[in-house]
Amino acid sequence: MNPGGYFEFKDVDLTPFSAIEDFDVKSSALGNIKELLWKAYATYDIDLSAVSTISSIMKEVGFVDIEERRIQIPFGKWATSWTKGESYKGLGILWGAFLLGSLDDLTYKPFQQGLGWSHEE
Repeated sequence: MNPGGYFEFKDVDLTPFSAIEDFDVKSSALGNIKELLWKAYATYDIDLSAVSTISSIMKEVGFVDIEERRIQIPFGKWATSWTKGESYKGLGILWGAFLLGSLDDLTYKPFQQGLGWSHEE
């Protein structure tokens, strides 16, 4: 990379959280799926939380003026009560549809081969 150049990296941190203080994400279905995904992908030496360390890795290898922006994306239409504006409500519905539509692809092989689950499980 030439001096003065830049590198742009975009990724998604799938770690769920809640904007509602008294809601325990870890004990929810979404939190349960997250834990199973992390465990299953770890059997392939894939760290799904690595996205949270990208800026520190870039700093370690010599990048400067690193700017990191995190955007909270609502999940599904049920989570739109805390969102601000119609664009976030629509984004929440689209994000929910995307994740639910991708669930089979994200889990089938890792859960069967990584966690040893049967097809029925």
